[in-house]
Amino acid sequence: MRKFEKADLGKLPENSRFPLLHFVITPDVLFDEDGMKLSGITFLKKFLNLHKFGPKDDFGFADTKRLLVKVSIVALKNPSKIGDFFEALKKADFEEFFDQSLFEVIFIGNNKNTKNTLVYLVDVLNADLFLSADEELVRHVMNEGFLSVKTIPKRHQEVKSEVPFVLAIDFDGVLADDSADREYEKYGLVRFNEYETENEGKPLLWGPFVDFSIRCAVLRSVFPDDYSMSPFQIVLATVRGSTRFCRAKLTYEQFNFAPDMVFGSCGEPKGKLLEALSVDLFIDDSKQHVEDATRNAVYAVHALYGYKNRKSPCLNTKKSIFVFLKEKEKIAITGKILPRVNKKVSKQKPKKKEMWKILILVLNLHIQYLVHVTSA
Repeated sequence: MRKFEKADLGKLPENSRFPLLHFVITPDVLFDEDGMKLSGITFLKKFLNLHKFGPKDDFGFADTKRLLVKVSIVALKNPSKIGDFFEALKKADFEEFFDQSLFEVIFIGNNKNTKNTLVYLVDVLNADLFLSADEELVRHVMNEGFLSVKTIPKRHQEVKSEVPFVLAIDFDGVLADDSADREYEKYGLVRFNEYETENEGKPLLWGPFVDFSIRCAVLRSVFPDDYSMSPFQIVLATVRGSTRFCRAKLTYEQFNFAPDMVFGSCGEPKGKLLEALSVDLFIDDSKQHVEDATRNAVYAVHALYGYKNRKSPCLNTKKSIFVFLKEKEKIAITGKILPRVNKKVSKQKPKKKEMWKILILVLNLHIQYLVHVTSA
């Protein structure tokens, strides 16, 4: 087994914020609705195992004032369920991390204000990343300005080794903006290459994960430069191959990001390469690459940012647009606004009893008319 060096916190500035890397997650990262373990447990255990290389207090526990890593679980559930959740964590062997104060669980109930409470907690806890399997919740936290990713539920796999923890992160649309991605998505590879040639030598604008990458770089900096001796390693996983990678390097050097390993896949799926590098957490804005990594036993999360993750109109919206356009067409033809008709009501046929009542009423009126005419 390889030996890894302890963290040297003397390398950090005096005003450094602890923990160096803090995740906030929801329970659906760890368990499905039936209580079955998910692969998020494997990822989380390896992440929390980094504490073994941090400073200890007088009793041999992690120094809570200078934690390397921490995880907060926020559950949008009734607090009456907290006992069952702790029991599930105990069965998943999380007691060690509770003892080390690396871990906290918060139940905030489920009402109309719960989502806002969650956002408030993400802010107060100084979370570097929010993870959840609930896309609506992820987008809500995103829209409030906090970094969020969607997890892909997959059944639990045992931890093969406690360390190192290997983080892989995509470039376009994640570390950098998605301007180049937009060209590719809209016009294809030929236009992408033309766009890159036109902008050769110009760094891209920074993407949504720049601050997160800086926090990761701070954690990486407390370990030896030789990544073979570091329990925390960073991989840049991009589809930029050949000379197109030079622009990526020019960009991430601006914010002092220095990955231990880099690969440019030239467009092919990333999953097998990530598996070969024993990646524990992979962040990408491409659903295709995230799903491929998941199929290859890599814990991958989807960054719902940028052009390729824009939300298309839902079916109801599309239907409403279609109805509006049809009505607009009628107005153009007739020159007048037609009244809306409730089709469900208009298609209803009178019941048999109502038909008999109407028939009897008509007959009575007819008889009264005949009597009136005869008497006259």
